[in-house]
Amino acid sequence: MKIKYCVICLLAILSMNAFSQKQKMFNKASVAKDIDFLVKDIQEIHPNPWHSIDKEVFFAKVDSVKNQLPEAMSKIEAWKQLIGIVSLLKEGHTYFRPPVK
Repeated sequence: MKIKYCVICLLAILSMNAFSQKQKMFNKASVAKDIDFLVKDIQEIHPNPWHSIDKEVFFAKVDSVKNQLPEAMSKIEAWKQLIGIVSLLKEGHTYFRPPVK
């Protein structure tokens, strides 16, 4: 019984420490610049990015994402916006991993 209590206390202390750390927040303008960079890279690197989506539809959706960005977001929230744009290409070989930290 004491071991269970110690384990529960230890897990509670560790989770409080992990969740109490401040996250770096990114502003809307910096994430919009990252989106622009991503779109530029897609156009320059991908051999045929418009095989599954019309170019005009893609750019309309990108503009929509940029317009709906919150004023501040965490690294994971920003990554979700970027990966949403990559997913518009509808293929498995264009991707990037979520942030490690």
